[in-house]
Order: sequence, then C-alpha cells, then structure tokens
Amino acid sequence: MKASSNESMCSRASQLIDKIKRNYFPGSSFVGPYEKKGLVHSVFEEQWLWKYRSLIKGTVLDMSTPRYWHDYLYDLPDVSRIIISDLSDKIITKGEYSSPVDIVGDFCAVPPPLPEYSVDTILCSSILEHCEDPFQMMKNLASIVRPGGFVLVMCPYAYIDGHMERDYWRFGKDAYDLLAKLAGLEIIETGQYGDLGKYYLQEFGWDASSDGQHRGIPQSNWIICRRPPEKAKFLEFPFGSALKLYDGLLPSEHESEGWKGISKTPGDYRHICHDITKPFPFEDNSVEVFQSEDVFVQIHSSLLLNIINEIHRVLKPSGLFRLIVPDYGCELLRERALKNESGVICSDPFFHCSADHGEQTWFPRIDTLYDLLSRSLFSTEGTMKFLQYWNIDRSSFVMHPIDHSKGLTINAAWYTDSRKPWMQVPMSIIVDLEKS
Repeated sequence: MKASSNESMCSRASQLIDKIKRNYFPGSSFVGPYEKKGLVHSVFEEQWLWKYRSLIKGTVLDMSTPRYWHDYLYDLPDVSRIIISDLSDKIITKGEYSSPVDIVGDFCAVPPPLPEYSVDTILCSSILEHCEDPFQMMKNLASIVRPGGFVLVMCPYAYIDGHMERDYWRFGKDAYDLLAKLAGLEIIETGQYGDLGKYYLQEFGWDASSDGQHRGIPQSNWIICRRPPEKAKFLEFPFGSALKLYDGLLPSEHESEGWKGISKTPGDYRHICHDITKPFPFEDNSVEVFQSEDVFVQIHSSLLLNIINEIHRVLKPSGLFRLIVPDYGCELLRERALKNESGVICSDPFFHCSADHGEQTWFPRIDTLYDLLSRSLFSTEGTMKFLQYWNIDRSSFVMHPIDHSKGLTINAAWYTDSRKPWMQVPMSIIVDLEKS
C-alpha cells in the first residue's frame, strides 16, 4: 500500500512538472536535480537559471545553495569558478545535501564580505526576502559584481517561509524595479512564475489571476539586472603602435624605451593615472606588453584573478604579461619575515610597499601562484612559462634564461649566497604569460 502511494505521488509530481515546463518553459528538455527529486515548487528556479545560463559566466557568487542543487552550473563553458556564501554557517545544507561555504558573512553589512569588482555573476535565489535591509543588500551586490556582470534574483511571493528563517519581504515587479534603480543597476528583464489567483475564487468569490489589469498572485517573482559597463576613457596622448605598460611608477631611464607606467598617482607624460583593480581604459587586443613587478602582493587575493583576466583581455594576440613577485620559498625572505605563533608568515618588514596599494597582503610561493594562474584565461587561452622560482620542497630552485628585451626587471630578482659566491639564487618568481 505504501509503495503504491509513493508511486502515485511521484506520478502526480511528474505531471505537475510537465505542466510547468509546457506553460512556462516550452521546448525545454533540461532535467535538473529538483525535477529529479520531484520538488515541484523548485522546478521554476532551475528551469529559469537554465534558460538564462548564457548570462552566468566568470566567477559566480551563488548565495546559500549547496552544490548539488546547482551542479549543472559548474559545467557551463563560461563559468571559471563558483563561490558559495552563507550568512553564518561554514557548511550550508538544503534537503539532504551539504556543501562547504567559501564566504561566511552578511551581505547587508557595510562593507560587504567581498570587495568591489569581485565576481562576474551573482545568483540570489530565495535570499532577499530574509534580509533586514534589502535596499542595502542590492547596493552591495551592485558593488561586488564587475561592470557588465549580471545579478539574478528570484524570491517567493505567494507563501511565507518563516518556519525556517525570518521572512520579512515580498517583492513585486515595481519593488524589483525600485531596488535595481536605487542600486544603480540596469534592468534587463523581470518576470513571474505560477499564478495562484484562481484560488481567490474559493475564498473571496472572484478570480485574481493575472490579466490586463492585475499581475495575479505569482508563486515567485524574479529580476535580471546588470551593472552598467564602464565606458573606456581613452587617453589623450598617442602611444604609437606598441603600447607597453609597467605596473607602478616607471623610472625615468626607461622612458625612451617606449614604456608607460600605470599608477593611481596623478598622471604625467610617463604615466597613466589608473587603479589596476578597476577595468582598464583600453580596447581589447591593444597592449603589446604588460609587466607587474612586486605589486600583486599588495592587492587583495580575491581581486587578482579578475585583474589577470583583464590583462589578458587588453593584450594583443602573442602579447606578453611578465609577472614578478617575491618568492617566499626563498630562505632569505622566509628568515627575514615575521611569523605568528603557528609559524605562518604575517608580514615582511623589508618589503617596500608602493603608495598605490599599501601594505602587503599575501606571501606567494610557486604552488600558490601556480594555483592562481591556472584558473586564469592564460591557462586556457595562452601559455605560462615559469622562468624562476624555488621548488615546493624549498631545497632546490629553477632559473631559466630571461629575455630582458621583452620586459623590465627593475628590482633585484636574485641574490648571491655568501656560502656559494659563484651561484645566483632566486628571490623572486618570474612568469611569462603569453596570450594565444
């Protein structure tokens, strides 16, 4: 009897899901985890995300959803990484499935848990109704997403989820429009799924379904909005055919070699005034060489992948990005650095920080730098040549010949070990990344 009852429930769920897909997603053959589990009311969400999957790309912030329920997004061709967030827990659970959380924090807080320009896409499903200040949260999401990136928001409308979390708000189309407008986001599309208006007939004697005058009583409402792309402000002085950029203040002796420094300090004839954590004011495929020497260690690690991919965008095909950072696999650097009680490096008092970015924020080794670069566009649409570094075991190193005609090496990248005066020992990691 029990088995027969379960079969009947599964058959009923299958019929309802087929009806939803016919009415709202005609022609869709996609079958997601909610459908597989027979969770009829959640099918709207996965079909909606699948329908607009072309907007989901780059680094994606997926708010409070375990991987199982959105596993199909991890394989999308334009998605490079998905970050899961939650308000308070290090493990997020939904149903019988759990995932570790990458970012724990309140996205209503000022400042939010992620810095500006951190991600390319934000998925905010069944979250906004639970936050005390949805206006601040939308402003925060607008600051976190990169220019041109999309924010996809869906919330329930016809029921209250207060048995699980505090449930404060319901958003119709006008509310979504206002939230997006006040956050400075462009509205791409809004919509609703499900309509329970006909059930008003039983209680109140009239049909409240959607028609030309009323929007009905939807099961859920949604909005897709975008942070407006920043228009490039192209520079007033000519660069000639080969634009070569040095990250930071450019010494005067390299001026005649055709290099321009790029710095947040006021520009002069040798420099472009720009913050490299923001999108570059250059067209695609316009830069011959970009070199960064000891600057990346002063930038928050959450921003680096976006910066590297932005460098890839502006480089010409076969263009070179030479990256140089101090190597904390080097004994000299490890010994001079200050460490905490666990022996983890927390600062390097001998490292000279630039005025652009302030204090040092991370202490790279070959393994940590390789992990970062392997997630960049240079890994899939270019080449990576590690020219100089200490191996992971810290007992040996690699020093390949460096073509100094291609880039600059202003700061010392090696030293002479007094115990072996005939030997140069690397103290920096040098990587040449070429765009294909």
